[in-house]
Amino acid sequence: MLKEKLQRATNWQDRFRLLIQASKNLPVPSVAELQQMEEIHGCEVRLWWKMEKTATGWQFYAYSEARIMNGILFLLLDELKNIDIATLKNVSLDAFLESIGILQNLSQTRRFGLKEIEKRLQQAEYC
Repeated sequence: MLKEKLQRATNWQDRFRLLIQASKNLPVPSVAELQQMEEIHGCEVRLWWKMEKTATGWQFYAYSEARIMNGILFLLLDELKNIDIATLKNVSLDAFLESIGILQNLSQTRRFGLKEIEKRLQQAEYC
């Protein structure tokens, strides 16, 4: 699994390469799909996010113009796919990024975009 490979990687270059490879797995949304997503401002690059409530929980969509961010988003979406609402409201993206060994290598502006996503996750309502 990718998360374990990142945890076992011994340096940033190896983690960077794994994230770039992971970015290829994130679906590229169409222009129409991007228009249905919220653009997250403050990130170093353009970043889009969408949460949809379903009958069984939440569905998440994300995309960025940067491959490194798409790799991170691919991992994040995988992490969130079976999460319950109580856990969702307490999610810490810094803790997640630290657990895979990349927090210290991300610029403040990239982290800002991810923190904006974290806020949206924590504000999710299960109506």
